[in-house]
Amino acid sequence: MRRIKLVLSLFTFMNLLLAQPETTTNPGPPNPLLCSAGQLEIIDFNGEKAFKVVVGLPITIRGMHSPLENPYSWQLGHGDLTHFAPYWPLSPPPLALTGQTTIPTSALPVNNSDFGETHGIIKLSSNANATTLSTKKVQVFFNKDEYNIHDNSVPNWFYYWKQIINLKLISQLLFDPQLEDYGSTDPLNRITKISQQASENNDETDDDGIHAFFETIEHENHHNVIWDEIWPNGYDPALDTDNDFYRDYWEDLSSAGIAYGFHSNDNSDEYGNEFGSGYMYEEDNCRNLEHLISSIKTLYDLEDWSYDPNLIYQGKQWK
Repeated sequence: MRRIKLVLSLFTFMNLLLAQPETTTNPGPPNPLLCSAGQLEIIDFNGEKAFKVVVGLPITIRGMHSPLENPYSWQLGHGDLTHFAPYWPLSPPPLALTGQTTIPTSALPVNNSDFGETHGIIKLSSNANATTLSTKKVQVFFNKDEYNIHDNSVPNWFYYWKQIINLKLISQLLFDPQLEDYGSTDPLNRITKISQQASENNDETDDDGIHAFFETIEHENHHNVIWDEIWPNGYDPALDTDNDFYRDYWEDLSSAGIAYGFHSNDNSDEYGNEFGSGYMYEEDNCRNLEHLISSIKTLYDLEDWSYDPNLIYQGKQWK
């Protein structure tokens, strides 16, 4: 693997050049935390191409020849030249034109909306009160699979993606690291559990990352849709004499019930039997839905600020 280094370079205070991505070969040992195809060098704060930093991973800053005087102060936040507000703490605070710093993990925000370019302005100042404000776009990402500081029972991807996804009929979404499948839904209580697999590769569509997450949520929600079709007035055990959670009338007389071989006197139809009619009917419908919605899988791409250091299930904004 090769190392990516994010370099912020100030060529001169008044004369800024164009940003140029530059690919280099790193002869040193690979850094298992930070892997990419090359090095990005920024030499113009006014360029349109955004550059990227990850909370908790090192950022190398480099300012080239400049009339600014020591000590230097780098800040990352939002605003303009006269109304700048620091947002992301840099640790240690860089006090030179060159050095290394990090946005500490403790600075992870509560809201997904604070990532990306929301607080992505660089301010560099010196002891001579000479100040330059970058209008260069900085995108801030989170480490996808690290566990979140605000809820240490879930990984970052679950904590932040849960905020942006439309859960539809799902009343409660939980993360279950022990779950052996992508997801599991209790339609009676509208509770859905999903596993780490839901953020990786979907073996039904071969989509990954937040696309797999979106398809998993839609799949699990569709179990609720099917439940409501079978039980439009809510579950009534008096109408389910074989206790398989499918309405007797629906099993014997609906076109779907007949086509899939349901029987109102046979509880082997229950969904828990993976060879039974219930499992086959629901999974056929839910998996077909995954393919149908694959055409809109990019729906949440602009809100995906995840970074996978293994470069396998990479965030959609990490380009």
